[in-house]
Amino acid sequence: MQLLQKHIAILNDVRAGKIPLKTFFFKRSKDDADCDLHRQKRSNLITALKFAPLPTDEPLLQELFRQEIKRAEKDPFQGCGDAMMLAASLLSRFKNPENVWLFTAAKRANFDTSCGFDYEFLVSAGIDVTYDLVDNAKASKLKQAFYYVAGASREVCHISQEELLQWETRIQRTLHPSLDTIEQEMYLAIDLNDKEALRELVDQWQTEKTTWTGEEANALLYYETVLKNRAGEIRAYELIAQLDNRAFMRTHALEKLSRLYLENGEALKAWDTLQLALAQERDMARLSGPTVDTIYQLTLAFDNQHPIAIASFSRAMREIRLLPPAQLSRDLAQSARKAAIHMKNKAAAAKIEQIFAPE
Repeated sequence: MQLLQKHIAILNDVRAGKIPLKTFFFKRSKDDADCDLHRQKRSNLITALKFAPLPTDEPLLQELFRQEIKRAEKDPFQGCGDAMMLAASLLSRFKNPENVWLFTAAKRANFDTSCGFDYEFLVSAGIDVTYDLVDNAKASKLKQAFYYVAGASREVCHISQEELLQWETRIQRTLHPSLDTIEQEMYLAIDLNDKEALRELVDQWQTEKTTWTGEEANALLYYETVLKNRAGEIRAYELIAQLDNRAFMRTHALEKLSRLYLENGEALKAWDTLQLALAQERDMARLSGPTVDTIYQLTLAFDNQHPIAIASFSRAMREIRLLPPAQLSRDLAQSARKAAIHMKNKAAAAKIEQIFAPE
């Protein structure tokens, strides 16, 4: 629980009124990639509520959930979000039929929530008590939306009592505050956006391992990608290239390794690794756009008279002709043009312009 101590302390200060709850409210950002300046801190507070709940938390959760609904309504990329689902799950524990309006608002917040937000939340207080409340409420868009999602009456409710009980069991399982394994701690560190803690945990996890599986290698890749650690990504891809039981994943890992070696200035290693990937792809009709891009990048890594530069440029020029339009990216165009200039090949340069000419 050491990972959570800071966040639980903040939660307790919010409960005591020492930190204003409004500092966790939705605040519009100019950055479309993350439209809410308070998204992460609110998510951390909701996570703390999972691990340190109190029976008096319902008003706090209701307000945090309202802010998650607002975020979903305003987010240009829409989405449902783990924090919204967690807040809804925690709120459903109170079995308060009045929360039906919040759950209905969440369901209709955007296209993704209309598909992905569990409709069982709407009757999570109980089918009969929820319909009692809704049936006696004044006409509103939310009342209309409730009937549309849950069913026009309790007799034709889209969710049976048995289905609701099964759903509740599943939800309660997700709310179990367990940190029994280091893997669970690592995922919690990711949820909290605590990169320092994640780095320590990943290092500890690797130190404790004596053997690896393909699944564990892919997990390592995920952690190192979150940490934006190139050396760690390289180690993970090297393991995947050896251990993954899927041939296409081993090939993909080799391609990624070739690009990463290039970025590290290890051009010969990148070339040798790419040859292994290409050997595994020899039965394919054509290569992918990113692979062709890598071949052009290899051309640029050597003097234009070097045999590898000549061979890679020749291969890239053959392969680029086979690519469908959807694979002709801007990055590929830039790499191809640079390679043609580097090789001082005017004919190839003209062909590249022809390939990338707008229709």
